[in-house]
Amino acid sequence: MVMYLLSILLQVSIPVESLNQLLDNLYNEMLPLCADLINVGRALGAWGPGVHCQQSVA
Repeated sequence: MVMYLLSILLQVSIPVESLNQLLDNLYNEMLPLCADLINVGRALGAWGPGVHCQQSVA
């Protein structure tokens, strides 16, 4: 079973010049898809300290 899976993986694998190139391509493809989530994280990060300061003053 393991040899069968290994043979399938070897047939499907795409030649890649280097791991660095693969990771660069992955980063360049995923960054635009994640842009909205990054902006939400930034907004929550900026909003959090303001809420904390209001609670400690009140």
